Amino acid sequence: MLEFYPKGLPPTSIKDFTLPPRVYPNPVPQGRNVFVQSEDFVGVHSQVKIVVRDISGAIVKENLYTIGSDDALISINTEGLIRGSYFVSVHKNNNIILQTTFIQE
Repeated sequence: MLEFYPKGLPPTSIKDFTLPPRVYPNPVPQGRNVFVQSEDFVGVHSQVKIVVRDISGAIVKENLYTIGSDDALISINTEGLIRGSYFVSVHKNNNIILQTTFIQE
């Protein structure tokens, strides 16, 4: 079972606990966007870089996205992705603030 913790560390108290990101639909039907929802995005209000890598680690998509202060959702266009597994990382100020995966049908 995968567990997600802030900064990769287990929570030390209930206030440190962050819910894992929600990715939907997953698997992603061909031609649809995938949505990544996380409470880590709330209050960020800045530009982040979204990086999508294939199973070999090659970057297949890289985009800048502006998150508003109340946003908790990022939409990723999957056009051009072939069937398979993908890794998504969200970067802010050269730091990874979220990592997750999705499957492209």
